Amino acid sequence: MTRAKLKVHVQKDRSLIVTHNKKAIEELLDAVGGVPTLANFLNLGYTTVNSWKERGRISKAGAKLVANHPLMGKYYKEEDLRLDLECKYNGEPKE
Repeated sequence: MTRAKLKVHVQKDRSLIVTHNKKAIEELLDAVGGVPTLANFLNLGYTTVNSWKERGRISKAGAKLVANHPLMGKYYKEEDLRLDLECKYNGEPKE
């Protein structure tokens, strides 16, 4: 694969990850009832959770909090909320 083709491939992968992460946080917020409710569930500030919504991506620590929460952890794993946590930096699957 040429360098130019590899660059396009990596950009497409990143685009898919960004889209997935954005949908995941939107779905999570819809499921729990919005930013204030999620902030209360996780014992975090409103601005923290709202920044996830605005960025379109939950933080790694936030994904871990959700996955370890007694109610939400049944339905959400870290990898579900942050697709990029499923892969190493080079795009290869975790071992």
